[in-house]
Amino acid sequence: MANWAFEIDRADNYIIDLTSSLTDEGFRIWCIPSVDDEFPPLYLFSSAYLKDAPADTVYVQASRLVKYIDGLSYLLFENKNNVPRIRFTNVIDKNTLRIANVPRTGTARAVNDFSAYKPAMEEDESPLSRLLKLVPADPFIRDLLLIVSQGMETETIAQAYDHIARFLDARGIPFTFPDKIPAFLTEIVFKILSSYYKIDLTPFEIKDQQMGSFDYDSIYD
Repeated sequence: MANWAFEIDRADNYIIDLTSSLTDEGFRIWCIPSVDDEFPPLYLFSSAYLKDAPADTVYVQASRLVKYIDGLSYLLFENKNNVPRIRFTNVIDKNTLRIANVPRTGTARAVNDFSAYKPAMEEDESPLSRLLKLVPADPFIRDLLLIVSQGMETETIAQAYDHIARFLDARGIPFTFPDKIPAFLTEIVFKILSSYYKIDLTPFEIKDQQMGSFDYDSIYD
C-alpha cells in the first residue's frame, strides 16, 4: 500500500506557517527542503486517514480532506474574498518518492474513513490542529467547516447560520441572527469554539500580496 503525499500548488507564507501548525498526522502540511537553488522546496499535504486508501480514490479523498482546512481558512481570513484554497499538483508515493499517476475524478467509493486514525489531544498544540482533530467525531465542527469551505456567498452564509442556530437551540439557546454577514458569522463561530470547545482563534488580515506571497497578521505568533 502506498504512503501518499500531495504537492500543494503554491508556497506562500500562509502555507509555510501551516507547516508549524498542522503537524498532527491526521491533517499534516509539511515541507521537503530544497537541496540547492535550482529546485525549490516542496510543500505537501498528507493524512493518516488515507493510509488504507486505494490509488483509484485517494486523490478525491485527499481533496475532500483539505476542504476542512479551506473551511478553517475562510473563518480565519478577515477578507473573505481573498482566501487561498489548497490545490494539488503532483501525487507522491512516499515509499518510493516517485510521482504517482492516480485518477483525479470522483467516485462513489471515495469516502473518508476517519476510523483509520485516532488523534490524541495535546496540551500545548496549535488551536488549528486541535480544531481539525475534532472533525472525525464532532458533526457540528465537521459540517461547519465543510459548509464554509464553499466560500462566503449568500447561500453558504445562510446555510452556516442555520447550522449554528441548530447547535445553539439544542443547548437551550434559541437565537435569531439579525444580520447574516460573514464578519458576524466568524465572530459567533469563534465564541462557540471558545465557550464549548476551549479553542481560541483569532482572525488575521492579509496586508500585502505580491507574486503569490502573502504578508499577514498570523495567529501562530
